[in-house]
Amino acid sequence: MQVYGERFLLINGWMNFLSLCLASCMRRGRLRMGRAAMASALGAVYAVLAWIGPQWGRGIPALLGAALLMAMVADGPRCMWTTPLLFAAGWLLGGCANFMMGRGFSAGGTIMLCGGAVLTVCLLIRGPGLPRQGQYLLTLTYRGKTACLHAIPDSGNLLVDSLTGLPVIVVPASGVQAVIPPGTRTDDLATLPRGFHLLRAQTAAGCRTLMCFCPDGITVARGKRHWRVEAAVALSDYGDDRALLPEMMFAGMGEGYHASL
Repeated sequence: MQVYGERFLLINGWMNFLSLCLASCMRRGRLRMGRAAMASALGAVYAVLAWIGPQWGRGIPALLGAALLMAMVADGPRCMWTTPLLFAAGWLLGGCANFMMGRGFSAGGTIMLCGGAVLTVCLLIRGPGLPRQGQYLLTLTYRGKTACLHAIPDSGNLLVDSLTGLPVIVVPASGVQAVIPPGTRTDDLATLPRGFHLLRAQTAAGCRTLMCFCPDGITVARGKRHWRVEAAVALSDYGDDRALLPEMMFAGMGEGYHASL
């Protein structure tokens, strides 16, 4: 019975991890493996407790609560975006696993097939790590550290840094953790690092204050073409893993802006 319990825990943990990967791809977010593994383990523990516990522990409210907890651990402040996708991915993968095991597939074969299916779907959605059509690859260098993330042109990004007069690239803070000082939180302006400054920005959600800094180097690439650009960078916590490039920045690239949309 102990071996069966361990297998049940491991299988549920793996399926939870696959569900998080699928949900992250559908949201086009970035999955942090350590946090995802912790969230998957918590989900596996919940599955065991729900199996041996009262019936209400396997109801829809309890499942939604477990999905919310996993999303909070794996995705932090973007958990409200991740939770419904995680819930849907879990139901989809669970249904597929039950179908295959009902047709005589072993548990090992089932989880391997599910893993291959999730990997295929993620590659189809996001591509093999290369910019998709209409996207650029943004590379930031700051104090000897480098961060790379995908970027898209945004005709609504008209921000200009009042301190330097440079156009502003808006990036998700989660995508540039490698270059910003540890402990920096976009929701707590008291954590503003030395060398950063504040920028007031009008967004669709209203007027906000963003942390802003000037990297030592910025490169924008598309295919085999590369441009070094001068711009400031503002940190945001919007639910995407792509940077938003300002329209005015494309004037010096020798490329038509609207053709890149």
